Amino acid sequence: MASLSDPLDPLSDSALAALDLVADGPAFTSLNSRLRPVRRTGRGPSGGKLLLKLPRRGSDEARFGPPALAAFAGPAMVRLVGMVETDAGPAQVLQRLVPGERLDTLSRAGNDDRATEILGRLMAALHVPPPAGAGAPPFQTLADVTATLHRPAAAPALAPWSGLLDRARSLCHDLLASPPSPPLLLHGDLHHENVLRHDDGDGGRWIAIDPWGVTGEGAADGAALLQNPDGPAAAHLFGPAALARRLAILAETTGYDRQRLAMWGLVLNAVSLVWHHQDRTPPRAGLAVVDSLARLI
Repeated sequence: MASLSDPLDPLSDSALAALDLVADGPAFTSLNSRLRPVRRTGRGPSGGKLLLKLPRRGSDEARFGPPALAAFAGPAMVRLVGMVETDAGPAQVLQRLVPGERLDTLSRAGNDDRATEILGRLMAALHVPPPAGAGAPPFQTLADVTATLHRPAAAPALAPWSGLLDRARSLCHDLLASPPSPPLLLHGDLHHENVLRHDDGDGGRWIAIDPWGVTGEGAADGAALLQNPDGPAAAHLFGPAALARRLAILAETTGYDRQRLAMWGLVLNAVSLVWHHQDRTPPRAGLAVVDSLARLI
């Protein structure tokens, strides 16, 4: 990776100047992106404090993030100010959320009910019909996302979890075959680390970031938060009783059916298990969550 002193690096000071932007802090990385706080110089995109985000080529955030941000435009989603071309591909110029405190701070401080309520209210605020007509973005569907569950090659390698994965496949088939309403546009990765606090003098509010953009049943968007926040200190949140409490809060704040929230939670966290196995990374809380949800359904 090039250093920020390298003029060829799209996040370097000289590269930013060519985009009519000036650095306003050090660069940092997320799972799929490189980012740098910036300000406009006067001719660049408007918006005060900004964040330049350069997603990894081919990632869901690069392909589907900009159209999802545009479709979700409103107070519940970080604002896409504009797009700029860099030598490393298109970059997003985003509203910078300040102070940027992550929602997991509430759960870790013992206020998980409040964090879950905030996530549920964000789900309800974000979900809209997907764009339609000529030129509509080709967002992934829930059938696309769950396809990895049905690939035969995955089964032998995941033999220790075969019973749970079989249950997930069966539930997935039933859920996809019986949608309760027309599909909605979902965040696709809504959890505590993708919700930040922003205070621009109005007392502060929680705002979602980094949407994947997936179309399908709204209840499915509750799955990712069920295995978060990460780390041993949060393990008490993944047992049957704690998950039942979270599901009840989500059902109340979103209006979605509690049972379907649980079923999608099991299915999509099983998908996450398969992804972690394929990437040779630890499954985080996914296995505990799938096992607990299987006991609740």
